[in-house]
Amino acid sequence: MYEKDFENWLKLKEKLNNNNPPFFNEREIWWCSVGENIGDEENGKNKKFLRPVLIIKKFNKNICYAVPLSTKLKENNPYYLDMKRLHGKMGKISNIQFKKIKSSIKELF
Repeated sequence: MYEKDFENWLKLKEKLNNNNPPFFNEREIWWCSVGENIGDEENGKNKKFLRPVLIIKKFNKNICYAVPLSTKLKENNPYYLDMKRLHGKMGKISNIQFKKIKSSIKELF
């Protein structure tokens, strides 16, 4: 069983928060400190908790939508969160709203 290294991830996170963001563009692949994640989510590797990511959408010089890359194929949807992150249900949107949102997300790709 892999033991989580939250202590070192928290130390690195504090350093990363003080960094200036690099210049990046859509379609680029970058090493990214994704961290020591919760439960069954994919973790970064090595002392910098790194994984490769593909920049899908650049919103501004500080924020982007990126997808982690992997050498292993996932049987199910590769975009997942561990349910341990959830803290309380806020509500539910209508089917019509949900379809519009899903359609908008597909347009990003």
